[in-house]
Amino acid sequence: MLDQWKLMPKQIELVENAGFGYLRLIPAMSLDNALIAALVERWRRETNTFHLTVGEMTITLEDVALLLGLAIDGDPVIGPISTPGSVCEKLLGRVPEDLNRGMVKLTWLKEFFSECPEDASLEEIECCTHAYLLYLVGSTIFSTTIGNKVPVIYLSLFEDFDKAGKFAWGAAALAFLYRALGNASLKSQSTISGCLTLLQCWSYSRLNVGHPKFNQEPESNCFPFVLRWKGKSSSRAKCNVVTYRKALDCLDPCNVQWLPYRDMDYTAIPEDIRASLMLRASRTMLLCFDKAERHLPDRCLIIMF
Repeated sequence: MLDQWKLMPKQIELVENAGFGYLRLIPAMSLDNALIAALVERWRRETNTFHLTVGEMTITLEDVALLLGLAIDGDPVIGPISTPGSVCEKLLGRVPEDLNRGMVKLTWLKEFFSECPEDASLEEIECCTHAYLLYLVGSTIFSTTIGNKVPVIYLSLFEDFDKAGKFAWGAAALAFLYRALGNASLKSQSTISGCLTLLQCWSYSRLNVGHPKFNQEPESNCFPFVLRWKGKSSSRAKCNVVTYRKALDCLDPCNVQWLPYRDMDYTAIPEDIRASLMLRASRTMLLCFDKAERHLPDRCLIIMF
């Protein structure tokens, strides 16, 4: 779990430089698997949208930026693929014994890097921070169906923390989730990867289907906006897929929040993210290494913006 990592002030600074200062603040949230399954049934990989009774809706770059606090503008998350063992040796200072298919266990990262020694050198601090960032993305935006492993492919992008901060991590997270939704929508696949916290909180923000009440605690009005669902679980915790399926089938316009961020405190949004919101309606390609997905908000433009 992320809360078991003890970061030094220098590590927090490096994490923020790499572009994950807000993502690290998001606690683990209880997932409503039945709601997620019902949403997956409505997903169409041809359009990257949910097909609902009120029309097409989708998770957009705006949602990623405001809910997770990730950059949606910047360099694409792509790069050369190096030998996993050599990358681990260079950036972590050690190589796991069971490095299989270019993936490392999250438990291994936590065991060896979750607490940096107080007298650690700068090199040791950077190694622990590289490990933390790999653990962070592997357990959130780039989580796999395997569950306890993360591809080493992302590690090389963290070598230079300042350069890492120039990547469009939010766009990559959305590309990853789009691909995951497309794969999960196939009847042959029963699991889903990607940032399910984003998927669930997108639904909470826009659809009056099983969402809990807003968190009224002061910090819930802080950024990123996903914190307003902190510590909350679905008001229909005992609902199953059939119940949610019927609710989505009966969805009408009055049960949809078309402008979910209208009442949020925009002064809490960092200036760089606020400026990037001009891209929220852009028709573009989202990239994350071998994943290239179309962002087509114009299919939902009239009703969602």
